[in-house]
Amino acid sequence: MEYELNKTELMTKLSNNLPTLRSKLRLKQSELAEKVGVSRQTLIQIEKGRRPMQWVNFLAILSVFKADTGTNELLNHFGIYTQELENYLSSSGKNSDNSKNQIEKVETHKHGS
Repeated sequence: MEYELNKTELMTKLSNNLPTLRSKLRLKQSELAEKVGVSRQTLIQIEKGRRPMQWVNFLAILSVFKADTGTNELLNHFGIYTQELENYLSSSGKNSDNSKNQIEKVETHKHGS
């Protein structure tokens, strides 16, 4: 079963709420950028809407905020981590690499560095 997912909308919502989510974790832009493997300048441009977020960056950033109870709740509140996204992440693994595994791989790689 395929799920309709508006990736652009989810990435925009995450971009728009990055400062709030970072603040909740007391993360500086440079710290979040390092965790997800992008430059601080790239993260600033994404936060300010001057650069579109890529799906791989969305997944990496999502993994950081999903790991914390407080920011996980905010992801739900802001409509970023939706049931549609959960269904998409769950179903995509049946046809290709599971996106949840991709998130875990990104998170493991960033913490293992």
